[in-house]
Amino acid sequence: MVAILSRQTIEKYCRLDKMVERRDGEPLKIEPVSIDIHLADCEYTSLRPGDFCLGNTIETFNMPGQVVGFVVGKSTYAREGLMIEVAGLIDPGFRGDITLELKNLHDENTIHLEKGQSIGQVYFMYTDRPVDILYGPDNGNHYQDQQGITYSYRGLG
Repeated sequence: MVAILSRQTIEKYCRLDKMVERRDGEPLKIEPVSIDIHLADCEYTSLRPGDFCLGNTIETFNMPGQVVGFVVGKSTYAREGLMIEVAGLIDPGFRGDITLELKNLHDENTIHLEKGQSIGQVYFMYTDRPVDILYGPDNGNHYQDQQGITYSYRGLG
């Protein structure tokens, strides 16, 4: 059954399977159907209009074989012009930090970024059945076990 996971189910997966953990030891911020993600590091502390940079999450992920995650922005930052989640899918089997693509879409205002700030959220869904080939090098994937800001495997970063 395809369904968005509830707070209770997210909490269970985090407690039993370590689906999401914070590297700083702080408790997870689990919402009714999502988990907040926080900025660990960022290439810039301020994004001027039109600026783009990469960041990464304090949270690290260990996705079960029948759960997929979707990274979305927080409405407060979206209203200020901050766009994240350009590549917002977390595949079943993925392990590692999430690299965030951050862009200031505002015409005039600079957006200030701080380590530890709640930058987005992830909601989770079940697949219709456990996937037969998990995310990883055997499937041609490039970012398994990434830590910190991870640039494109194509060398464009």
